[in-house]
Amino acid sequence: MLNFNPTDWCRALENRCLSSSLYPRLRKVKLYLNNQQYNPDVSFVEDYQDSDGYYEHRDIIETSGQGHADMLLNRMTSLSRTLTGLWIDVYKDLDASFLHYFSSFSSFCAFQALTLLSLPQMLLLGADYGVLGQQHQSVPIHQLLPRSLEHRTITAPYVSVVDWLEQLRYQGQFNTRLKTIELVCSDSRGDPYPAVWSHVDVWAEEAATWFVIQVFWSDGDVSPWWPQGAWSHDCDPYVMRVVRYLDGLHVGY
Repeated sequence: MLNFNPTDWCRALENRCLSSSLYPRLRKVKLYLNNQQYNPDVSFVEDYQDSDGYYEHRDIIETSGQGHADMLLNRMTSLSRTLTGLWIDVYKDLDASFLHYFSSFSSFCAFQALTLLSLPQMLLLGADYGVLGQQHQSVPIHQLLPRSLEHRTITAPYVSVVDWLEQLRYQGQFNTRLKTIELVCSDSRGDPYPAVWSHVDVWAEEAATWFVIQVFWSDGDVSPWWPQGAWSHDCDPYVMRVVRYLDGLHVGY
């Protein structure tokens, strides 16, 4: 397994060092994204009060559409036949607002041996997936995920992921090997654990799935204590069941 942190992953991918010829036994890769780059044009000084333009680091991606997630996969094409595990996430859960400027991945189907895939919902479905007023449609599942996939982890999920899970359930013929889906919530990104858990729990009551779905919170977060207000009325599973029941009633006029 190779781990690439923000100080070396860009250089590694630019030089295409992630190749099957250099690492013939490489099967798993972890990539951690960071939007800050050291600014070599500015040298550190202890007293920079008179220098209003001083900054030690600068953002790499600053505008919408500037980032392309597929670039990462294009530079790992030589591993497409052998890579079995791929993890992509934000480095140490730092500011992830730059993911709004990324276009989501279009397809992992070229990675024919991939059995484990982990990445944020924003990079899987797009930053505006499920946002009211947006017309964004995620890539069809049979074009997005390889048939070899067995374990899927979505980090920093939003409650809108339930709509995608429903699509996955209806298109099960394309992912018959899928065994587990894990949703890993974060205090700093995505929707809070209680909201995601309650939406998934209510959905799963009537959704017959061939895979196991689990909701967790990340290791670095404090365990959410529901009596302290982590639940809202909108996310209360009992309220959600009543709303779903009322939506299912057909009353004639």
